[in-house]
Amino acid sequence: MSNENIKVFFKDKDNTIYKKILSKDEYSINKIGQIILPEGYYSKGYIERIVDGINWESCPLYKPIDNKT
Repeated sequence: MSNENIKVFFKDKDNTIYKKILSKDEYSINKIGQIILPEGYYSKGYIERIVDGINWESCPLYKPIDNKT
């Protein structure tokens, strides 16, 4: 995993949570250095703090059907 890749969670329309690694071209950084994730994506640390018992390593890998996400 590259230093520019980040571990995130993705929540689909059925509220199923998946893990995914976003590459630099899949997210942006604003002028003050905050990472801006695409819609439906949440930082690994945030979800692990608010969802009791969730662990990134044990979640299924997100594989989009249409390759747009």
